[in-house]
Amino acid sequence: MLRTALELYLAAHKREYGDSRIKPKTRWAFDIIEQMLMDNVLFDAFIIERLHLRARNHAENVKNHRTLEVSVLSGVVSEHSRAAQTALPGCGLIGKTVSPEPGLAISDNMDIGGMKISVGDVVVHGSNVGRVVACCVEGQDMFALVGAWRHVSGISPHSSKWRKVGSERAVWRAIHLRECLAWREDSDDMVTVIIM
Repeated sequence: MLRTALELYLAAHKREYGDSRIKPKTRWAFDIIEQMLMDNVLFDAFIIERLHLRARNHAENVKNHRTLEVSVLSGVVSEHSRAAQTALPGCGLIGKTVSPEPGLAISDNMDIGGMKISVGDVVVHGSNVGRVVACCVEGQDMFALVGAWRHVSGISPHSSKWRKVGSERAVWRAIHLRECLAWREDSDDMVTVIIM
């Protein structure tokens, strides 16, 4: 059904705007369909997707497309280098913060030595996995308030199934957090997680 709908959309788009207005990434939508048919799975939470704006900002300024890759890569590396030089150890909260009590600040995002964690991200803490509910700083320490999940089964050395646990919350030190490569919600209470 998805392939048929996409083909109809593409045909209507061609009739309305012609062939010259079709973007190369249109092919990507068909690739997604092929992946779903082959694997019966579609990962939609790759961390790299969030970071594409870093490269896009540099690509928009390149006029000579023969040097696109070199120019974009140089820009991204330079930006990352500048950020690393100005970053403070432990970094901190990003964006709007609230302070419900003295010495405690809460935000939706935090930077941990260049690793960005946001509310809704799935993170790993030792052998535990959960979804970030809030990013916190108390004094000099950074924490993530996490909805912790219960391990159900291993699938491979890098993937496993987890059950969301009602209202169970945990406070994990940010310095010990790792990002998951990808996750997929199998049902309302089951999640498949890929950890590298």
